[in-house]
Amino acid sequence: MPTTRSNAGTNDENLTQNRRGSASRRGRPQGGGPVGRQVEGRGRGRGEISGPGQEPQRVGRIEITSRGRDTGLGRVQGRGQDIGGAQEFSVAAPSVVFAPPSQSSSQARARSTSPTKRGKTTIDKEKPDAKIQLVDLESCEPSVHLRSRARVIQGGELPPMVAKLDDLLHVKHGRFIPLQLKPFFDRAAATPRKTRRSLSADDYLPVTDTSFPEEFGPSIKGNVERVVEATEDNQTMQVHERQWGWTTISPLLNEVLVWPQNRGAVLVNVESCAVNPEEIRMLRPGRQRYVDETNSTTSTSANNSVTTTRMVDICLALNLEDTAREVVTRSWATWPDNLRSLNQTVSYIRIRPLFLDIEIKQLNQDREPLVQLGIWMAGLYQKRKLHGWDQSAPMPGLVVNGDRWDLYIGFARGDGVIMMASPTPFGSTATIAGTFEILYKLNILVQWGLKQYRRWFDEHILERFSRERAPGVYDD
Repeated sequence: MPTTRSNAGTNDENLTQNRRGSASRRGRPQGGGPVGRQVEGRGRGRGEISGPGQEPQRVGRIEITSRGRDTGLGRVQGRGQDIGGAQEFSVAAPSVVFAPPSQSSSQARARSTSPTKRGKTTIDKEKPDAKIQLVDLESCEPSVHLRSRARVIQGGELPPMVAKLDDLLHVKHGRFIPLQLKPFFDRAAATPRKTRRSLSADDYLPVTDTSFPEEFGPSIKGNVERVVEATEDNQTMQVHERQWGWTTISPLLNEVLVWPQNRGAVLVNVESCAVNPEEIRMLRPGRQRYVDETNSTTSTSANNSVTTTRMVDICLALNLEDTAREVVTRSWATWPDNLRSLNQTVSYIRIRPLFLDIEIKQLNQDREPLVQLGIWMAGLYQKRKLHGWDQSAPMPGLVVNGDRWDLYIGFARGDGVIMMASPTPFGSTATIAGTFEILYKLNILVQWGLKQYRRWFDEHILERFSRERAPGVYDD
């Protein structure tokens, strides 16, 4: 498309152009053309400069009607015929904004996925969120890296609190069904309606293991059987992830939380919760921040943030007693509202310290669940950093893909990189034994949250609330 050129004339349109003034540059804009290219202008008052196929950009005052040359030094110089005669003129560089060059969509796509130095994949505002993989988050800020558990352990990268949780969850015996339930399963196996394999002695916990409350035995058995049946139905009908959540995930979480030893932990739905405040959202390489608003309908928000789908689905949290809540809320009285939170959100769960994140992936779906989990963990890391809180507590996260459950333990390295040690098999709702394994390990996680995590929270966060002030980033 040729460049725009203004010509004086006697009609109303040309008179209007003459009053406004305009200038057109031939060749590539924004440093794209060689020094010495012709620049033409006409008129007086505010001027415009435009490139091929681009909208005119308003520039500084031009009061000449002549031609000049681009010196390549940030000024446009030449001889001009002003009202009083020929004299020098110039337009200073800060006032001149050349429009970006036009390009084909294929060129744009090629640029958006090109690798950076050291072989890292970059992501910018042109890459669709659905196409982002976990490896892309390595080039973000903070950086998130997925590494195998064995590699992390060999590298000596596990902080003490993370190593302790890892040891708790790596159960070696492989038996997860309470022994007191053996008579019930034996009777069921002897009926004509038997449809699953018989359980063996190797499936049952030793009598000394008291992870499951004995008085809840029959109800636990019934709940497990319903979850296994729901799994079969969900797989057959290829249901939405929310159906998995309602029929297999929530029943198991609620089952564990009603056990006497686990009172003090609660289940919260965080599907509609965004990472906030904006300052703690992960930065893409192009310095755009992620926005995880569920109802967003545009690809880019007004503040140049890049939208993605909501983060994780479900969390387990501490249910603080009234005295602890009073300490927190009293300290919040002088804080900005968007800082009044114990986690990476400012939603209704702001008073809940989260200790387990759960992301559900629909079976056979292309969306990468670890991306959501990684961005969510990055938000918590940034929240702690913003307040100067301790970073030693791990960030465990479960990914549920159909019947399969896997655990990823996130933690902050000393250099600010977030590591995700992966994956620890957590069980499967496709079988009775696999579902009991999930309950057994969920109980370990809840006990860890109520004891080790609560101790960390009391020492490193609750203790300092009475003297903590809002971070300096919000000071005048």
